Amino acid sequence: MDNNILNFITNTESIYGVLDIFKEDFLDSFNEFTVKDRLSIIKAMPYLYRMWYYSVLIDDSTLSPANFINHQIAEKFGEETLVVPIPSPVYKRKVLKDFDYQYILFNVDDHPVLKDLKLFLDYCTPDIGVGENGLLLDSERDNIINQLTFKEVFYITFLTNTCYSLNLLKKMRGINTYRAMPIHKNIDEFLNYPNLIKLQKIIDSTINYASKSLTSLLPYDKKSFSKEAIKEIFSNSLNLDDFMENIYKKHNINIDDLTDLDFSNISEIKSAEDVQKLNISKNTLDAIFLKLEFSFIFDTHLLTPLGYYLQLIKPLYLESIDFDIKFSELIEAVNIPNFPLIKLYFNICSEYDLTYIGRKVLLENTDPIAENQSLKDLPDFDTIYNDIKGYRNPFNETPFELDEDFFNSLNMEDSIFSPQKKSSKKSASVNSDEKNNKVIKTFESKNALISDKNKVYSFKVKHFYNKRSYKVIEIKSTQSLEDLAQSIISNFGLDFGHLYSFFMNNKAYDADYEITCPFNNTTTKNITPKFKINKLSLEPKQKF
Repeated sequence: MDNNILNFITNTESIYGVLDIFKEDFLDSFNEFTVKDRLSIIKAMPYLYRMWYYSVLIDDSTLSPANFINHQIAEKFGEETLVVPIPSPVYKRKVLKDFDYQYILFNVDDHPVLKDLKLFLDYCTPDIGVGENGLLLDSERDNIINQLTFKEVFYITFLTNTCYSLNLLKKMRGINTYRAMPIHKNIDEFLNYPNLIKLQKIIDSTINYASKSLTSLLPYDKKSFSKEAIKEIFSNSLNLDDFMENIYKKHNINIDDLTDLDFSNISEIKSAEDVQKLNISKNTLDAIFLKLEFSFIFDTHLLTPLGYYLQLIKPLYLESIDFDIKFSELIEAVNIPNFPLIKLYFNICSEYDLTYIGRKVLLENTDPIAENQSLKDLPDFDTIYNDIKGYRNPFNETPFELDEDFFNSLNMEDSIFSPQKKSSKKSASVNSDEKNNKVIKTFESKNALISDKNKVYSFKVKHFYNKRSYKVIEIKSTQSLEDLAQSIISNFGLDFGHLYSFFMNNKAYDADYEITCPFNNTTTKNITPKFKINKLSLEPKQKF
């Protein structure tokens, strides 16, 4: 590990502060679940972290943690070396309380996957127990997983398949079992290659495996998923959403039917009768399952190995991750018999860029046609970090001002942080009802939604114990919080007559920010009928 880079990371708030966002968001949602459910979440943590690492911190931007962190490192030390922070759970009295980070360096001359491959082959010597499919038995896998860079089951699967593809490992039939044995002659030859050649061979085997897997999904279309076609995806900087849409059109699959479909219902399909209840045509159902399977294979066999494991590309998910929903999906899937949980750990991204390593190794020192995530002429990173904190928490007490040049560089369209909607510094203010002497704190900001009588506000209301169960409720700007409360009660089938309150800073039972129901006689705080929606200075994405 380069101590200069390590010292820079540990002493730079705009880097460790962004990583703290993962800790806060993960643990805040994690603590809402039962002890039993938490076990499933912890098992999935490495995969959920990977999605977070490549998901945008601000919607409608290209600002992922991977981009933000490595742009700072590239500016200081050059782009030849990439850093991947990998979290490890920290327990106190068997309760998850924190995460520690290990910082892994990636470059052509010193690549972690090459070290892991040698370690893996040494572990398989003289031979090792495998299943019929050639993958390591659970007991063998558990013994080595903590010695590897990525402590993920699928990473071991990637290493195993790579060894088979490179003819470094062969499967043998034993007595009532299967074993795998290293081919030492081939291993010695492979290890003597320069690192650049080793990486190119691993990449070729990865693309070849992905090509075969994708072709098996659509066996009559070998051309679309040939090795050459897959390489062209990266050299031509193809948008993956457009690539998928072209595949659908080529096979006469109507994806228009999927636009307004609630995909959360798909997991409920267990019989033909269930399909009929959902009123989905066979063609639409085929398109759904093709979309899901295509996304899974593309990510597992191509994007994650080339991206996260090898650091040749930077995937990008254009929506920020919501751990409440992700955890709820996971728990729901755990309770479905024989559901392959691995399907939830992988999801095709929309965009990507090649890294320095990718341009050198994957494209052999040539540049791709375009870059989607390049952040040029950046302002001070500390300023950007404060902008991120302000976006995530509109009630953050630290004043912030969004930088026009920075958000211009993100190529955002119609974003709440686009230059024409540039925010001013936030300042606390107090609205008071002199007659009743009732006071509540609010915040004024030019970033708030326009207070227009004709506006309609959309609220995404989530169930506390099942975050995947949510409804979108639309309210006119001239209606009140009381109207919103009554709509929530009606939409979720709750009983009328119980007490309720809104806490505008997203902290339950914080009396300073409470707006309560009109028949709550135990408090003198503000009441819901008096607060019109357009007078609340709400901001896009604000939670309360």
